[in-house]
Amino acid sequence: MILREAFQRAGFIAVDVRTVPFVYRFPSLTDALSHSEEQPQFVKLLDALSETARVAARIELESAFQAFGGPDGFEAPSEALIAAGTA
Repeated sequence: MILREAFQRAGFIAVDVRTVPFVYRFPSLTDALSHSEEQPQFVKLLDALSETARVAARIELESAFQAFGGPDGFEAPSEALIAAGTA
């Protein structure tokens, strides 16, 4: 696993990596899209595209996000990796 190896290369021992599930929740699909489009890595990706490709990417993102929208807003499952080790 890449994260475990990075910790070990940094000198940590007894490295433990766990997957923790969580849910992204937003009041609406619009809020979820706005949040995504404000993330630095997303901004960087969009900035590398032509205007036409940027519009197409936003349309595709909205289409993909619609699967997670409902009467209670936007809820999308996700996971985070949590790592800990002894120095």
